[in-house]
Amino acid sequence: MADQVDPDALDAAIKLMAPIISHEIRNPLAVIGNSAYFVKSKLEILKVSDPKVKKHLAHIETELRHANEVLGDMLLYARMKEPALSATPLASVVSEAVSELAVPEGAKLDNKAGAKSPSAMVDPELASRSVRHLVRNAYEAAGPGGLVTVQAAAGKGGVVTVTVTDSGPGFAQELEGRMFIPFQTTRPRGIGLGLAYVKKTAERMGGTVEASAPGAPKAWVRVNWRAA
Repeated sequence: MADQVDPDALDAAIKLMAPIISHEIRNPLAVIGNSAYFVKSKLEILKVSDPKVKKHLAHIETELRHANEVLGDMLLYARMKEPALSATPLASVVSEAVSELAVPEGAKLDNKAGAKSPSAMVDPELASRSVRHLVRNAYEAAGPGGLVTVQAAAGKGGVVTVTVTDSGPGFAQELEGRMFIPFQTTRPRGIGLGLAYVKKTAERMGGTVEASAPGAPKAWVRVNWRAA
C-alpha cells in the first residue's frame, strides 16, 4: 500500500544501491555487447547470412539496449543534479525530448507544442528528460498503431503545462495512489522509475505533476512548471 511506503527511506535506498548495481551489471553488459559485436563482424567477414543467427544477434542487441536503459534510469534518479533554472521555450523542451526517441512501428506522435507555446522556468535538460520519460511510457501504453499527443499551454496562476496523452487503456486500477512511487509498475518491461523521476524533477523545479485517474481510458500526465 502507498501509505506503507516511506518515500525518503526509499530514495535513500535507491541512492545507496544504484551505483553498486550499475557497477556489477553494466560491466558484464559491456562484455556481452562487445562479444556480440565481434560475432556480428566475423559473420559479415565470413559472409554468413543465416537468418536465424542474425535474428538472435538482433535480440541480444535489443535486450542489451533495454538493460542499459533500466540502469541509466536508476542512476539518473539516484544522482539527479541540482536544477539550473532558465527561461526555456516549451517547444524546444518537447522537441529535444521527442527527437531522441524512435517512434515505434505503427505508432503516431502528434506534437502540438509549436513555436507559439509559452516558456517555463526550468532546467532545460531535466525538463526534456522528463518529457522523454512521459512520451516513452505513452508509446508503450498506446501499443502498436497507437497515438501519443503532446500539448504545451499556459495555465492559471503563472503556470505553464506540458501534457502527454496516449490512446491506450489507461493506468491500471492497482496503481491507485502509488503511480508516482518508485518501482510501481504493472507493465512487463521497465522498473517503474519514469513517473517517479518526472515528479521528483518537477518538484525540484518548483512544479507539480498530475495524472488521469487509474481505470480511465486514454491516460494522460501533465507537468506544471512556473511560467517564465
